[in-house]
Amino acid sequence: MLSLTSALILLVECDLPSLLICANELLDEGYEVIECDSAGVAMNMLNSRTDFDVMIADIDLDHAPGGLALVRYVASRLPGMKILIHSAWIDAQAESDVAAGSFLPKPYPTGALVRQVQRLLASPPTCGRDLVS
Repeated sequence: MLSLTSALILLVECDLPSLLICANELLDEGYEVIECDSAGVAMNMLNSRTDFDVMIADIDLDHAPGGLALVRYVASRLPGMKILIHSAWIDAQAESDVAAGSFLPKPYPTGALVRQVQRLLASPPTCGRDLVS
C-alpha cells in the first residue's frame, strides 16, 4: 500500500510564489513533487510519465491550454489519477465538475493543502470520472 507521504504529486501552478509555497509545504511533509508552470508543460510531462498519484492544479492558468483542459485531459487519459483543484476563481469547482472533496478554495491557511492531499490519498480510487468536455 502507498504511504501517504511517499506519494508523487504533479503540481501545476502559473503563479511562482504560490507554486513555491505549495511545493515547499508538500516537500516538508515528505511528498515527492514535480512542478509545472502551465497546463501545456503538465500535459507534455504526462505524455511520458504517468506514475503520479495526485495532480494539484489551479484552474486559472496563464496561456492555453488552461486548467480546465488539463483536468479533462487527465480525467480522460488517466482516470485513476486523483485530482485536486485549488483556485481563487469562484466558479472553478462548478466549471471543472470535480467533487467537492477535490476542490480547495484559495486563499487557504497553512496546512490545508497537506490535509486535503492526505484525505484524497486515503479515499478510494476514482474510476470513470465524467467531466464535461
